[in-house]
Amino acid sequence: DQSGNNNDFTVGAGTLTKTEDNPSNVFATFDPLSPQNYTFSNGNNTIYRAGSTGQSTAIATLAPSSGKWYWEVKLNSGQTDYPRIGIYEMNSDNHTYTTHLGNASNGTGKWWGSGNTTNNKIANGNDTSTAFHSFTNGDILMFAMDNDNGKLWFGKNGTWYTNDNSTTTTGTAIGNNTATPAFSNVTVGKNWTPAVFGNAGGETWQCNFGNGYFGTTQISSEGTNASNIGKFEFDVPPNFTAISTKGLNE
Repeated sequence: DQSGNNNDFTVGAGTLTKTEDNPSNVFATFDPLSPQNYTFSNGNNTIYRAGSTGQSTAIATLAPSSGKWYWEVKLNSGQTDYPRIGIYEMNSDNHTYTTHLGNASNGTGKWWGSGNTTNNKIANGNDTSTAFHSFTNGDILMFAMDNDNGKLWFGKNGTWYTNDNSTTTTGTAIGNNTATPAFSNVTVGKNWTPAVFGNAGGETWQCNFGNGYFGTTQISSEGTNASNIGKFEFDVPPNFTAISTKGLNE
């Protein structure tokens, strides 16, 4: 109870974690019904795939077709075996969960892969890839998806990238729709959802869709967020907001 009237339960064991999620505003999580070979925890915001299991893709529970959206994902472990992370088109008839994210020539997935110097790239499904920046264990990856203009940006640890491995941009430029995106072919009117692909090695991903935690660890310094929906580590680009039921209804 945050009313100030002290109508609180007594904690008998364990610790309490304050969540932004509530009946009037439900944030996206990873969807335990979508993938194969993942174990879910922390309110389905942490996923783990053991090294002995095969390839699989986990998608989120909300897939907007319009609006401008922001979220963060931390790769906690497993970077060496070519993980891929990005978005997935739910309207496609080629739903592919057991191979590379959206592994279809019509580009049902837009992904960023890392792992070694030959795999730092972005690609549409299994289309020809473009050299891109790397990420490693402990990095917080940032995503800005503009469903109104069909664009997607990737960032890392507070820095936003454009569409190659050498140039950067700013959150302000993204919010003003003047920044070059990683992808400019996110089909408008389709339902796109955050997605993670795991290869053959054990991986743990921790997602912050707005609750302000990676796993059980609270964000260290809250960034600005003009929408006041959700809490994130880094600044949310202007005009973007968290993927949540309140955000979808505004």
